[in-house]
Amino acid sequence: MSKGKKQPNCPRISTSCSNISNQLEGSQKELNLNLSKYPKLLEKFFNPDISKAYRNVDFDFHIVNQTVANHFYRQGSFDLGDSILNEAEEPEAIAIRSQFFEMHQTLEAVRVGNLEPALKWACINREKLK
Repeated sequence: MSKGKKQPNCPRISTSCSNISNQLEGSQKELNLNLSKYPKLLEKFFNPDISKAYRNVDFDFHIVNQTVANHFYRQGSFDLGDSILNEAEEPEAIAIRSQFFEMHQTLEAVRVGNLEPALKWACINREKLK
């Protein structure tokens, strides 16, 4: 303010602001204290040593290869599914390919408005659908 002018005397506002400031400081200190304890609690409940979480698991690679190939077949990536199974030397697992191929052909026909393959499939598999 400029010289010669006095600042207004507002003791109630000053006291109120001081009280609010003290409350905020107290809350902030409490929050900071709790936040500083948080990493210690995490270390107590979770072991940071990843080697203790690791365990040897014997995978049945035949099932893993089949699952990966089936995923590719389901997505319509028949070349990738075939490649996985050929590389894993599991040609007998390619038998399921024809079912996925038929499904994709039927879906493609439905997309272009041809319902005949879907109806034909439903008639053939009527008993399974009951």
